Amino acid sequence: MPYVSYPYQWSNTTTEPPAVGTIRANSTDPTATVLLWISEQTHDATDVSTILPLLVNGDAIRVKDQTDGASYQWFGVTAPAIQKTGYVEVAVAWNSGGDPIKPNRQIDVLLVAPAASASAYATVDDLAQAVRVQVSAKTSPLLEAALAAATVEIDHEAGRRSDDPIPFDDPLAHEICIARGVEWYKANDAAFGALGFDGTGVLAVPTDPFARHATTLVPLKQTFGIA
Repeated sequence: MPYVSYPYQWSNTTTEPPAVGTIRANSTDPTATVLLWISEQTHDATDVSTILPLLVNGDAIRVKDQTDGASYQWFGVTAPAIQKTGYVEVAVAWNSGGDPIKPNRQIDVLLVAPAASASAYATVDDLAQAVRVQVSAKTSPLLEAALAAATVEIDHEAGRRSDDPIPFDDPLAHEICIARGVEWYKANDAAFGALGFDGTGVLAVPTDPFARHATTLVPLKQTFGIA
């Protein structure tokens, strides 16, 4: 789980259990939040009961209003998720954020596993240098997510056999990961109409397709589509 994002509805009720398709916190004050309760079914009825229990200490969770880019919160996971009946309980610590999430709003919940980005073809420091930002508590989750997304695209395009993956120190994969990571990272800025935003917004999909990177990736490919 390098990163995944799901639609939910935010609830200001501060007790468990959450209703189906919703997420709740133990406090309406994000900075005082230490527990999140997340339904194992998303707002669009996707079953994520096998995904949520994978959350562990060091992962990150971002909740963001789907239509209000200024309304978001980042939390760091402080303990493994506890699976309950129909939902999970996640211990968290507030990291950073914008405006509080209003009750009953449609939100996107982004789950990020920084440990997974250690398997990316580039480091957070590499990408931070490329986009000219400082690595911080605010920028790290999005830098990690951008690298993870780029790595997933590279692996998918390369089509390598499971017994012969791309080495994580491969110089070509490294350069493509940084280049595509920049596009993932900056897509979030463009979503708000201002390149150079400090990096805590929505993980938007780049408008540029992966095709031009796929051409560069050809030397690493093992499977090719047949027209």
